[in-house]
Amino acid sequence: MKDEIAQIMSLVAYGNAYLQGKPVSYDMNHPAGFHYKNIRFVETVPEDLLARKNVIAEDPNKWFKFLKNNKYTRLYLSFQSTKSLGLADHISSAFVGGGSQWNIIAEKGDKCDIWQTKWRMEFGDLKVYYFQLIKDIDLPKITKTTVEQAKLYLKEILKDMIEFTVKNELANWSKVFQ
Repeated sequence: MKDEIAQIMSLVAYGNAYLQGKPVSYDMNHPAGFHYKNIRFVETVPEDLLARKNVIAEDPNKWFKFLKNNKYTRLYLSFQSTKSLGLADHISSAFVGGGSQWNIIAEKGDKCDIWQTKWRMEFGDLKVYYFQLIKDIDLPKITKTTVEQAKLYLKEILKDMIEFTVKNELANWSKVFQ
């Protein structure tokens, strides 16, 4: 799962830089370019492995160009929990297809598209597909956390971790979080 998160985060960061006119190159040597040669951006991912896929872009750099040429202005990360299934994410991730889902929201004016990723084996090769889950919907209200809010939140988490390590007599860990 960590490879997927690193890759989707780097795609959003590099995509935003490209959309702002900065020169970027997301190539096979990129640290998060896992399975670079097998990354495709498609309209849909058919269940039938032999079915033809409408390829939008054959690699991340071509996808960035596609976004810019089609007037997209910004990318956001979106987290979709699986709590609606009645299971916590850490439990549901133990099942095939379980766990939470990270998505990319591509902003275009007051509308957006939502891109989702699907990693799957096809004929012995791992393929990474980014596909348009939803197209041309109203842009959701995106609340932005300020740096000060993030600092306070992190401070509270670290405080809770210290209390936990002291309570459970985990001296080595309590030193780490102080």
